[in-house]
Amino acid sequence: MSLLARPATRADAPAMAELINAIIAIGGATAHEDPFDAAAMDRVRKRFEVR
Repeated sequence: MSLLARPATRADAPAMAELINAIIAIGGATAHEDPFDAAAMDRVRKRFEVR
């Protein structure tokens, strides 16, 4: 089995925020306590861009 991963893009930010917000709501699996909106998630994503 092989897995292909691509870099996240701005268009991925809403889905990324939805995923982390669900994890935050469950609790205990992340240090984050406050939910993200798409703009905040995009700012986080940009910190990991390969330049």
